[in-house]
Amino acid sequence: MARPGPKMIVEQLLRDARYDDHETYIVIYSTKGYRPPGDFYRNLRRLMELANIESPVRGVLICKGFKIANVAYELVKKYCRESMLFKVQKT
Repeated sequence: MARPGPKMIVEQLLRDARYDDHETYIVIYSTKGYRPPGDFYRNLRRLMELANIESPVRGVLICKGFKIANVAYELVKKYCRESMLFKVQKT
């Protein structure tokens, strides 16, 4: 009997995240001089399928809600050398 594959890290992070709001957050990351493993891109694609995330350019994720932004940030922080999380302030 075939064993099921391992759960993707984003599914675990989403399950563990508790707080959410309806604000907009931006996650910025850099892979300059470093090539993340394929797991990073597979998890990022899966997260984008499950959550309300846009990626207008490589290295930028626009997230709706802190829960999703924090999961994206934790994923990026795990695989990339540089990462930042910002809350968008509307004026």
